[in-house]
Amino acid sequence: MRTSMKAILAVLVLLGAASAAETPMLAVSLRGDNVVKLYDIIFTGYVGGDAWLRPGKSISVGKGPSEMCLAPNGKSLFVSDVADKKVSMIDLNSKDVTGTLSDPGMQSPDGCTVSADSKKLYSVDQSAGVVFVFSVDSKALLKKIPVGKEPRHTVLSPDGKRILV
Repeated sequence: MRTSMKAILAVLVLLGAASAAETPMLAVSLRGDNVVKLYDIIFTGYVGGDAWLRPGKSISVGKGPSEMCLAPNGKSLFVSDVADKKVSMIDLNSKDVTGTLSDPGMQSPDGCTVSADSKKLYSVDQSAGVVFVFSVDSKALLKKIPVGKEPRHTVLSPDGKRILV
């Protein structure tokens, strides 16, 4: 599969997804191919050595994959899909989509953040001017937080009590 650099929309190094015995990964969302491509990061084994990428699985996530965020527990990767108005949940053990998070009010899900306990997803909707808060376990919408015009990204405060948009 040959992909131009224009097709690469988001890249996320999943070092947190790997335990000491596992290989770290790189995730790349490819809008033109409608997939998230996973790569294993292989290190040469000596300090200051090189690393290379071993192609892994391509995971179909919809028509418009864009921004991604990793759950702090390293078990799930969330992929915003502007075209399909949803967020796909990828289980990093099985490397499969295990569910989607959506709401009829979603117009353009963009960036996302996951709570420190990995139980809530905060999805920014640029067009709606809202942050959608979902339960990761039940996939249910917990609340909609109006935040103003064209929000793009979110960050949780260190104590987890505030979300910065």
